[in-house]
Amino acid sequence: MRKSLIHTIITASLLLMSGCASTSAKINVKVIDTSPPVLKVTNKEVAEGDVLKVSDLYTVEDNTTRKPDISIEGDFTLDTDLSELKPGEYTAVIT
Repeated sequence: MRKSLIHTIITASLLLMSGCASTSAKINVKVIDTSPPVLKVTNKEVAEGDVLKVSDLYTVEDNTTRKPDISIEGDFTLDTDLSELKPGEYTAVIT
């Protein structure tokens, strides 16, 4: 009885394998990012001549983008050499 059960399983498997046609289908998946990036800004006071980069003023984290795009508008930009600014108060918006 055991031999006929094994024979039946092997025969059924071979019939399924020989009768299967290979097909493929394209599936489109849209992943929606529901977590906004987290932007933290640090207000700093620096003495004249101190070395400070614009990137020292903020951190940004995003769950899907390794390096999110940053824009800065106002009294200085990403390219501004902060060590060349004259004494005073400067404001910029980081997006």
